[in-house]
Amino acid sequence: MTAVQLLQASFRPRTRASVPDHRHANWELHYVADGRCGFRVGRRRLRLAAGDIFLIPPRTVHGVDISAGGEWLLQYIVHLGVGRSDAPLLRRLGGGVHHVGSAVQGLFATLAERSTAGDPWRRQAAWHRLLALLHDCAGGLADHPHEHPAVAAALDLMRRNLRRGVGPAELAAAASCTPAHLSRLFRRAIGVPPLRHFRHLQMEAAAAELAAGAGVTATAAALGFADPFHFSRCFRRWAGRPPSRARTIPVVGRRGPVG
Repeated sequence: MTAVQLLQASFRPRTRASVPDHRHANWELHYVADGRCGFRVGRRRLRLAAGDIFLIPPRTVHGVDISAGGEWLLQYIVHLGVGRSDAPLLRRLGGGVHHVGSAVQGLFATLAERSTAGDPWRRQAAWHRLLALLHDCAGGLADHPHEHPAVAAALDLMRRNLRRGVGPAELAAAASCTPAHLSRLFRRAIGVPPLRHFRHLQMEAAAAELAAGAGVTATAAALGFADPFHFSRCFRRWAGRPPSRARTIPVVGRRGPVG
């Protein structure tokens, strides 16, 4: 391995639960979409807010204690495999918090969609966009390219309504455009239609609920599914396994339709 590779990217919904100390064998990149919190990384304590990114080196103990104040974060987490040539870049960034603002939310949504994509060219395109952002941060640059405002508005509405659902008309109204135009913009920016990405976010939220010990029926209801059997079918299509097995097996979403 000679360069940074994206191993997996996922979206983590907001929760009030503390996260016990743990560690990983690979680098971990966090991007805060919303919320604020104190985060433990080794012996350091980081104060985080929306628009921040930070890196956790391999085998570094980290976690969150909600009792310390604030609220748990709505965030994207990216696991990276790092080769010798790019290790200095991540070491340079690993010493603190870097504020990149809300303009890169679309990038992280794209990473979450493409981290398990079957097309290696689409995966590689996402990796290079991430590397460009990391190099900008290393150089102290703040002029990150802005995503289309309609896509940003739709993403914001999705993240705030994971537990009740949204429809095409509501998303289009929030984005101040027609549903057809929003779908074109979304496909161009994220790679999939808006509602497919929204269901992907819901299934990641469901995986977090199930891993925390919630039952299938309760998880389905919490995410706006009136029928737990419909929820189970959607989850199986997304994860490749039924929700009853999500508590003990790490979940990585597939690329097939989940509607």
